[in-house]
Amino acid sequence: MEKDATKLDHLRRLLRVLLFIERHLDEELSLEQLSRVGSFSMYHFHRIFHGVIGETPGAYVRRLRLEQAAGQLVYSDVRITDVAFDASYETPSAFNKAFKKLMGCSPAQYRDRAPVNYKIEEGLVMQPTIHVLKDQSVFSVRKMGSYPKSAPEAWKSLGVFLSESGYTRSGRRYFGIYHDNPDITAEENIRSEACCTISGGEIESGEIVKRVIDGGRYATFKHEGPLEELDITFDRIFGNWYPGSGEKLASRPCLVELKEYPESGAEAYAGVVVHIPLES
Repeated sequence: MEKDATKLDHLRRLLRVLLFIERHLDEELSLEQLSRVGSFSMYHFHRIFHGVIGETPGAYVRRLRLEQAAGQLVYSDVRITDVAFDASYETPSAFNKAFKKLMGCSPAQYRDRAPVNYKIEEGLVMQPTIHVLKDQSVFSVRKMGSYPKSAPEAWKSLGVFLSESGYTRSGRRYFGIYHDNPDITAEENIRSEACCTISGGEIESGEIVKRVIDGGRYATFKHEGPLEELDITFDRIFGNWYPGSGEKLASRPCLVELKEYPESGAEAYAGVVVHIPLES
């Protein structure tokens, strides 16, 4: 029992570290700084991180930056040199070498044969509402793996937490956070979070952590159909709307908001919307 409690404590503290990394990915990050965020001894942090996450802190940060760079190559016409600098590489040659090692080809080749091959469907250009979302304080649980596997697992864990804590499910906003593009990120590294807004003095426990979903400008689209078909909505957004929108994507994850908790086995939910982060 004590072992399980220690493991959960490590997981919760490491998730705080992961969230910090993701919010400060374009900044210089040190082991000392990251160990403080998770309240770990700097002498043991590296081993604990690697043992639980499966990558060293440095390798994790480099991979996220390179995957973000891959997204820039696919969704923008930013010069490769600028993409390299955005990914915190001092020279294009160092960026090219690291990118090729992860993706199997050079940045130029990757852009030419981008894995996302959307087809524009006439008459299906979705029209969003552009609005500003305020910061949202939420409970969150994260699961790893393909979205059809990890997302239901995350929602189930959140539901169990609310029930066991005696917290009502009504009167909350529910957000699914989909961090990664499955065409870019390896399946085992895909990150999915289930979140709900916090009420009053509610406290976290187990694998659940408190976090803030960053506000800002978002393009909001209505999703029709079951959650399993979200990929169709995302394809239409990024294939049909985004190329001609004149907007630039912000470095925040996409959000899927539900008006109610997604009960297992339900086919579809009313009022599901997709929030796409935009630069100001």
